[in-house]
Amino acid sequence: MDTSHINADILHKNIKDIYNEYHDSLLAFAKSYVMREDIAQDLVQEAFIRLWEKDHDFFSEVALRSYLFASVKNLSLDYLKHLDVETRYAEAYMEKTSQEDVIDEQFDKEVMELLFKTIDCLPKRCREIFLLHLDGLSSTEIADKLSLSIDTVRTQKKRAMKFLREHFQSQSSPNISFTFIFFKLLCSI
Repeated sequence: MDTSHINADILHKNIKDIYNEYHDSLLAFAKSYVMREDIAQDLVQEAFIRLWEKDHDFFSEVALRSYLFASVKNLSLDYLKHLDVETRYAEAYMEKTSQEDVIDEQFDKEVMELLFKTIDCLPKRCREIFLLHLDGLSSTEIADKLSLSIDTVRTQKKRAMKFLREHFQSQSSPNISFTFIFFKLLCSI
């Protein structure tokens, strides 16, 4: 059999003819691997792009067909491997984040409990002013609400901050000191 004649026939097929002839069967083949039509379409398209970009000599229709199906199979397997890596990474990230969130939430809860227990130790008027400050009221709003002078409100807020600072500095845990510094930044007077 004259292979140069077969090669010439295959070489004279343009990419559009090859596409029309093999597209549907390659799409079904890719879908059997990836189970999604949109992904299968992309993989088949990639196989045709690779065929177009590379200069292949196919000596038979069988060689061309084998090349296309092997390309789609390899692209499908690569996609599945990549998907598996993404899934494992996402699961590990979610697990780690979930554990960190629980720890952070517990820490925040403990710190807030400690903070409010300490605030409860403040004298009544000082505590009242400081809690209004934490609720976001300005010194002027607190003064108006409690019928006090602005200077009294500012003085009481400073006393509350001094008391909290001294209390937290006396604690041995560096985390509590750090939390207080952070808290101080949030509640700057």
